Amino acid sequence: MASGLLLAATVVAANTMTTRLGVVQIGFGLAAPAGVYAVGLLLVLRNVVQAALGSRGAWAVVFAGTGLSLATADANIVLASGAAFAFSETLALAGFALLERRWPALCLVVSAAAAAIADSMVFLFLAFGPPTLWTLLPGQLLGKTLGALAALLVLRVLGLAVRLAAGLVIRRAIGPAVSSVLGAVADALTAANARRRDDAR
Repeated sequence: MASGLLLAATVVAANTMTTRLGVVQIGFGLAAPAGVYAVGLLLVLRNVVQAALGSRGAWAVVFAGTGLSLATADANIVLASGAAFAFSETLALAGFALLERRWPALCLVVSAAAAAIADSMVFLFLAFGPPTLWTLLPGQLLGKTLGALAALLVLRVLGLAVRLAAGLVIRRAIGPAVSSVLGAVADALTAANARRRDDAR
C-alpha cells in the first residue's frame, strides 16, 4: 500500500517538475525534462508495486497518479506521460512473450531496455515535438539511468538501516531473557557437577 502511494506521488512529481522547470541540464552537455530524475525512482517503485500488486495493480496506480497530475501539471505533459507508459508497458510485455522461448536469459533485460527507450521517445515526441526528440533523448536516457541507480542505492541503504534497527530492537527485547536462560542453564550444570563430585566421594 505504501509503495503504491509513493509511486502515485512520484508520477505527480515527475509531471509537475517537467511542467514547472521544463528542460534542464543534467551534465555531460546533455539536457532532459526536469522530471527525469523522478522517473528514475518511478521505474524502481513500479517494479516494487508490480511484485506486490501485479501488472494490473501497477497500471492502476500509475494512471491514478497521472490523473492526479492534472491538478498540478500541464495537460499535454500529463497525457504524454500516460501514453508513453501505456505504450512502453505493452511493448515490454509483448517483447517478453516473444523472446521468452528463444532467449529466456535475455528476454527480461532486452524487453525492459526496449520499453525504456520507447517510453522516452513517445513522451518526448508528444510532450515536446519531433524537433527536440533526438536532442533530448540521450539526456533523458542518462537521467533515467542515474535516477534509477540513485533510487536503488537509497532503498538499499534504507533497507539495511531498517534491518539493523530491527536487529537492535530484537536483541534488546530478548537479550535479558536469553541471559536469564543461559544463567539458569549454567547454574543447573554447576549443581549437576557438584552432585557428581559428592557422589564420587
